[in-house]
Amino acid sequence: MDIHIRPSGEFSDVANSPEGIGSLKDRLVPLAPEKVVTEATGGFESLATDIPGKSGLPVIVINAARIRGFATAVGRFAKTDPIDAEIIALFAETVCPDHRKLPDEKTRELSELTNRRCQLMKMRTAEKNRLTVSGGPARD
Repeated sequence: MDIHIRPSGEFSDVANSPEGIGSLKDRLVPLAPEKVVTEATGGFESLATDIPGKSGLPVIVINAARIRGFATAVGRFAKTDPIDAEIIALFAETVCPDHRKLPDEKTRELSELTNRRCQLMKMRTAEKNRLTVSGGPARD
């Protein structure tokens, strides 16, 4: 995971693992940032929000489409992880997104279970549909 700290312009990267995010948290806490902003990545950002959030850092998750729109507006069309990190930091500094409380652990667990249930229901429906059009031993 690529990191860009503003206004210093410092770049770094850490592994998206408990150890990597833990080391990032250890670096950020002494800096006392106004906000720690990350892009929503379909759940892959959960470590990047959980560990710093539990340490009291103000974590904000932004929809990726907003970041991409901002990048286009400022004329940054290239898409690499370091550039994305810089654009996210610039977005956070320029747009000043609202800090919303992240869902607690129980709410996240319930959301994950609900999402998984929906996935399983879709798979079940797909299998039922396949069985209705198949013949022979596959149907038995």
